[in-house]
Amino acid sequence: MRKKKKLQKKSAEPSPTLSSEEKALLENLLADLPGVDPSTFKEQSPSLRVACALVESLPVRSPETPRILSAVSESFEQKEVQKAVKKALFRLRQSGVTLPEPDAEDAAHPVFKKLEQPEAAAYLGPIDGMGSRAVFLSIPQVSKGVDLGMGIINDEQGILEFLFGRYSRKQAREVEEIFFDRVPHIVKATLSHAATLLERAYAHKGADESARGYLQLRPWLLKKAPPLDRPPVYDLLSLEEASPSILTESQIQKLLDHELMATWIVDLEESKPIVEEIIKAEESPILVSQGQRLERIKQIKDGSILKLYPDSKRALVKARMEEMAYIFFKKGEETHARLSLAAGLLLDEKDSPLRVNPFLKAILDRSLHMVLQASREAEGSTDTGSDSSSRIIVP
Repeated sequence: MRKKKKLQKKSAEPSPTLSSEEKALLENLLADLPGVDPSTFKEQSPSLRVACALVESLPVRSPETPRILSAVSESFEQKEVQKAVKKALFRLRQSGVTLPEPDAEDAAHPVFKKLEQPEAAAYLGPIDGMGSRAVFLSIPQVSKGVDLGMGIINDEQGILEFLFGRYSRKQAREVEEIFFDRVPHIVKATLSHAATLLERAYAHKGADESARGYLQLRPWLLKKAPPLDRPPVYDLLSLEEASPSILTESQIQKLLDHELMATWIVDLEESKPIVEEIIKAEESPILVSQGQRLERIKQIKDGSILKLYPDSKRALVKARMEEMAYIFFKKGEETHARLSLAAGLLLDEKDSPLRVNPFLKAILDRSLHMVLQASREAEGSTDTGSDSSSRIIVP
């Protein structure tokens, strides 16, 4: 039985060496690419070797390269030339240049076109009661994957954490899915909106360790998307739609009852002393009548609001409410968007001896009630007397 001969793999043949005349012609063509005329190209380059060498030598970034490749492809049908053209096209695609599918009428004269850079996108999460929120930026590259920037910022403490890096498109989709799953209610925003918030946070602490990732992104972001002059919610809602006059106690309660406002409370450590002071007033032997006790409790709460929310803090809360209005609007909850913006604008009004800010009062009442509830649960109390204290704290 005859043994089959093993097929030996042929080694790649070296490119044919050009003659001195062909080298001179190639140099002339490369030196004057704009002067190459597609209609007479075959006459200018009669040699297949010159055509292949020209295709291999064309600079990728030259604006003339797509046109010359098109001329070579049309002028030479030989396999060697077409193969060289395909390799050159691959190099162009890797650099962001491609040949689109030609229209029927343009099939004979295909045009190379620069690939459009995929658009970058920014996403923002809702703000919690302490002023923290998530930021996510996705910056696709033409042929090098996707740059992702993500982190947590706080309007008082600055950039708490920020990561930046390049991922493959598949990895980027996975990271985005995980991030969005952990940050519900995240909405799409403009790059300038994200840049504004990041710059504010960056200004608090500057270039510390937590901001290292942002420093990598910052030059590109500020060049691409300058910070905004005013909160973007004012481009979505008018002042007439969100006048503070529309707010009633029930509407404020409706706003605070929303799940996105669940963390909007006074800090536990700041609430406890207020609760203790109110309980002392309730148990005071000096305050004989219920009216006296209620008046004293009102004084305690009104004074606490002034201490907890000086002008600087009110400005922060106003900015948070403007941002929450934006989040609600983007989520399609326009009623809550208007209420949020109205609550923010209400913070511009000064308190009077007869009336403190009703939105801040509602936040304090809710906080005091939560402290009292937690205290009861910790003590395991079922004493009905505690209920009366709760009604006094939150009348």
